[in-house]
Amino acid sequence: MSRVDTRLTVWTIDEDAIRKAFLSGERPGAIANRHGSQAYGAVAGLIYAKKRTWLAAEPFSRELSDAHRIVLHKHVQGDNGSHVVRIPLPRVSMHVRALTEGHTNG
Repeated sequence: MSRVDTRLTVWTIDEDAIRKAFLSGERPGAIANRHGSQAYGAVAGLIYAKKRTWLAAEPFSRELSDAHRIVLHKHVQGDNGSHVVRIPLPRVSMHVRALTEGHTNG
C-alpha cells in the first residue's frame, strides 16, 4: 500500500437518498451537512454534477411549498406562447397573510 492509498478516505454515499432529498426540495447545503464535514465536498459535488439530470427527469419535483418557502405558479403569455412560471417566495408572515387574504394577482 502506497502513502497515497493510506491517505484516501472512502465514503459510502447513497445517491438515491441524496436525489430524493434534493428533489423533495431540501437545500443542497443541508443535504451535504447531514453527511458530515468529511463528506461535505463529495456530496455537494455529486449534487452539482447530477442536479440537471435529476431535474430533467422530474421537472416539477422541487416546486412544492414547505416550511421555508411558498411556491406560486403563474400562467404567463409570451411571444412564444404561454407557459407556467414558478415563483418561489420565502415563507414570511407578509406572504402568508397576503395569500390568506387572496392577494395573488392572477
